[in-house]
Amino acid sequence: MGSQFVIGSVDGVDIIDMETQVSARRLASKMDGPASLTKKNDDVSFSPNDGLLLWDETLWDLRLPEDVPVRCFDRFSEVAGACFHPNGNEIIIGREVWDVRSSRLLRTVPSFDRAALKFNPTGTVALAHILHPRHRSPRSSLERCHHPYKHSFCTVDVTDYSDICTVDVAHGMMNAAWGVDSDTICATVEYDIADTLESSVRVHEVGRLRPTEDESDVEEDHADVAYEEDRDAGFDLGPLGPPDVRLGRRDGDGDGDGDGDDAPLDVDDARIAHQIATLRQLAGMRDDGDIEWVGRVDDDEYSSEYDSDFIDSDDDDD
Repeated sequence: MGSQFVIGSVDGVDIIDMETQVSARRLASKMDGPASLTKKNDDVSFSPNDGLLLWDETLWDLRLPEDVPVRCFDRFSEVAGACFHPNGNEIIIGREVWDVRSSRLLRTVPSFDRAALKFNPTGTVALAHILHPRHRSPRSSLERCHHPYKHSFCTVDVTDYSDICTVDVAHGMMNAAWGVDSDTICATVEYDIADTLESSVRVHEVGRLRPTEDESDVEEDHADVAYEEDRDAGFDLGPLGPPDVRLGRRDGDGDGDGDGDDAPLDVDDARIAHQIATLRQLAGMRDDGDIEWVGRVDDDEYSSEYDSDFIDSDDDDD
């Protein structure tokens, strides 16, 4: 509320004025009905308009003169965080999401089980991390913890309560916070119980902005870079090869004179033909296709192993 803060106790809460440092109002936590579960949490939060106060599962309306709660919501877990949704119309207690106006249970979110929630500046994403019992030390709490969020945290879209992603961390999770001016940067507090017994703070990027039109085609940019590297290395094969190949034609009679006896050439064949011709030039081979496997002499002393697979059997018959 700007100039006030809250101190909770077993039987109620005190609203303290920060200037005078005295209790401005005492709110009782007892109301008619069955006794609530033993309190092991002290989560206190004001509604966005500062008109309501939530302490664990108990709700007060600060606009009313009475100092008794207006509602006590059901709490289905001994360890459960409690807070207002940034829109002010919903309350989240543990995994359950309640409607403030009708006190009706709206949904159950498994990702919120035993989790503390931190909302980004726009109030659209919640960061869920393990909620440790406050009466235990960090080491004792982590050693006893078997929760999935012991070494991770989860981000949830609170417009529809769908999971966005789960991020693993190196050590035991203790706390987390969003950047004050960023919807994608958050920090985590981790505690190493296996080695140094020290805490550390890490900064994470948990989301990325949508790319603009100039940045949408990343693969095309990589292809352009690879093409420029090939040109620098002296392997510029061109878009489709030589002029006759780029036109999708080839010399049908094989004389290479371009006399018009051309046959249609498939685009893929054109690429292969031009690449083979380029490789021949790099290897110092002739482009007429007459490749000698081994220089031959009259006594066939140096016949190649390739030719031995095709020996004419008529010689044996003679």
